[in-house]
Amino acid sequence: MRARYSPAVHVSLERQIGRYQILERLAVGGMAEVFLAQEADGLDRLVVVKKMLPALAEESSFVEMFLQEAKIAAGISHPNVVQILELGQANGLPFLVMEYVQGVTLKELIRAARAGGGALPLGVVLHLVAQACAGAHAAHELRLPNGDPAGLVHRDLTPHNLMVDTRGHVKLLDFGIAKAAGISGDFTRTGVLRGKVSYMSPEQTEQAPLDRRSDVFALGVCAYELFGLERPFAGGSDVETLRRIQSGQAQPLRDRRPDLPPAVAAVVHRALATDREARFPSAEAFRVALRQAATEAGIDVDPDKAGRALRSLVGTLTASRVAAIDAAIARGRSAVPAPAPDRAQAAPAPTDRLSTRTGLTRTARRIAPLIAGAGVAIATVAFTLSVVGGVAAGAWWWSTGPSGPPLRVALAPVHARNTMIRDYEPLRAHLERETGRPVLLTVGASYEDTLHLVTDGEVPFAVLTSKLADQAVARDARTAVLGYKVVDGATESQGYLLVPSSVPARSVADLRGSTLCLTDPDSATGWTLPVAYLGEQGLTIEADFDVHRSRNHEQVLRDLLAGTCQIGATYSGNLLTADQRGIPVQQLKILAITGATRNDAFLASSRTPADEVAAVGAALLSFDPATAGGVDGPSAERISRFAAP
Repeated sequence: MRARYSPAVHVSLERQIGRYQILERLAVGGMAEVFLAQEADGLDRLVVVKKMLPALAEESSFVEMFLQEAKIAAGISHPNVVQILELGQANGLPFLVMEYVQGVTLKELIRAARAGGGALPLGVVLHLVAQACAGAHAAHELRLPNGDPAGLVHRDLTPHNLMVDTRGHVKLLDFGIAKAAGISGDFTRTGVLRGKVSYMSPEQTEQAPLDRRSDVFALGVCAYELFGLERPFAGGSDVETLRRIQSGQAQPLRDRRPDLPPAVAAVVHRALATDREARFPSAEAFRVALRQAATEAGIDVDPDKAGRALRSLVGTLTASRVAAIDAAIARGRSAVPAPAPDRAQAAPAPTDRLSTRTGLTRTARRIAPLIAGAGVAIATVAFTLSVVGGVAAGAWWWSTGPSGPPLRVALAPVHARNTMIRDYEPLRAHLERETGRPVLLTVGASYEDTLHLVTDGEVPFAVLTSKLADQAVARDARTAVLGYKVVDGATESQGYLLVPSSVPARSVADLRGSTLCLTDPDSATGWTLPVAYLGEQGLTIEADFDVHRSRNHEQVLRDLLAGTCQIGATYSGNLLTADQRGIPVQQLKILAITGATRNDAFLASSRTPADEVAAVGAALLSFDPATAGGVDGPSAERISRFAAP
């Protein structure tokens, strides 16, 4: 199971789930929390525990979906598929236990190769793809207890869901949206696409019936990306990517990888055939054809050599993670319960369940368009990422609206998703009017994930903290900062440390040993500034406080008022507008000002076409909320305009 580790801190967690001692929370999605844990029966084996969020346990459909994932994955026994160890229940919530894979995703491997400026060795790629094919074939061959084929299709077979461990072994993860013809229950809603667009087969984009050849297509995309470090059908928008997939418009792989023998490239392109009848009939046939073409071309595909090369590379990439795990184990298991995500992020709202799960408001859902060719408005489609149990799933709604492929803007999760989408609706509508293109908003799963969305070119634009904006430009100097947010006329925000009014503390030193609420390690006012301020006072979060990770700045205030923590970090704008959002901040007081930071930046990816950057940049600087239309409800962001960098 993959996880990104922040600098080791004592993060509050629940102590135990079933017989598993919890060490760290790795991730939280729309359906479940994922923990790193250790068996408490003397074996001390590291495992991953995935537990359903409490807010969803009341919905029988979500429980069924969670249990079906476990049922599907547990039936597959293969060294290239992550092993399900147990399915249980704790405090009325279902959980499943998986083997812990110490390694990296193939997505991270590709990212590291891009950053290093060098392609992955041919033998290494072939070794990786062969194992991925073997794992997929094992899933496709799954049979029901009565011996009938299950007809399993993974539907989200991507580099994000393929891991390589420190021994060079590939593991297929996450059957959260897999579908088996022989297993009851289909939780796909009509009109909803499930999976990552760039890896979908043509028939999946058209919502046609799927068989294993759809996963063969996805494996072909993975192979192409591992060889060429770029996706074959990636366009400037999701709609353009869909069109390229459906028309088979992939750039020849040898254009990106000239040293690849033609026979091997031909095998990959056959897997990418638009007509499923022209593809390999199975993942195993794809694997055999790759191996045969490589052997005939004289490529060394010795698994031992490839494994040694991978061990070196993966070991380097995971060194910090190993240290973080060691630190978590060394700290023992003395943590207190972790925060459940706020309901606005974790659970669908009863009156608008589908749009809440995908981070879209009713307004965005109605007006996000797709033009299906020749500039004529035939239908519209809205797309946004929704992390559900670690799976990024796409959701589409049909309506009418502006023409052209959508422009997507990712927002860092400063507040709850619904709050972010609502507050940025005036800007979204303004950009849409000025550019004549549909504009879609999506909220990242974390600050870091939002950064990767724009630096990897998965979205053309993003709103990031000034700290992350600096990181984005440092990674790629071609990343353009188009403007900085101005709030009530101010270009900077102050960082605050708050305490309940009833707390008699006069300085942070008086609160040594208490619980401190922080947000995200990449937040300036929610992490960097308060940690630096504490250091100036001779205090550290590791030695002097228990750290409680609140989901966002809004949740910091709620956690303070609920008594979850005695001191919390946030920024001035959040405090000033909180009472309008029903948060009684009169019960809080400012204990310290931790410093000031530039407001959030609006960025364009280096991969965004220049004409789109120019159009959006000009529209951004002309934004005036007085003419754009107000926010439907109290605003948390209170954006007055954007200033040129």
